[in-house]
Amino acid sequence: ELERAKIRFKHGNKLGEVLILDKIAFLTDDIESKTRQIYKANIKEDGSLTNIEKTKLIDFENFITKAQIPKRVFVKKKLFDSLKQRYGSDLEILVNY
Repeated sequence: ELERAKIRFKHGNKLGEVLILDKIAFLTDDIESKTRQIYKANIKEDGSLTNIEKTKLIDFENFITKAQIPKRVFVKKKLFDSLKQRYGSDLEILVNY
């Protein structure tokens, strides 16, 4: 079920991921790295990401166990704009992984 809420993307030579959960998103800059850095962000009504801050893996796991996984995830343009601003204009979305 969690896979439905994930969007994977390529930036440079790295593969990143954003997990969308209602009003909160979790970003991973490089999912193939042994030392993954996870960031938590708020999702505004327009879809943009705000207050992006580093979070611990244990906090992420605790949030996931309590969170309701959305049945459908809709993505607004502002989310892509926020990702491009953070990762650069060469951002590419991975489809059907």
